[in-house]
Amino acid sequence: MPPPADRHAPLDLPPGVVALGPEACSAVAALVADAERAQSAEVGAALQEGLRVVPRPLRGIARKVLTG
Repeated sequence: MPPPADRHAPLDLPPGVVALGPEACSAVAALVADAERAQSAEVGAALQEGLRVVPRPLRGIARKVLTG
């Protein structure tokens, strides 16, 4: 599944996090990046699992409909 177009946009952190300093901002940014990677992997796995119920000749069409 292709990544969202704005994936590389900088995070707009809340003022409370920014007030904690650059180390906290870096930690939050790393956590968000890890969560996005995990979410992308889980969505991909769920898509593959869901396509298993579609007859094989129709899987390509179904994948295109689901992913755009």
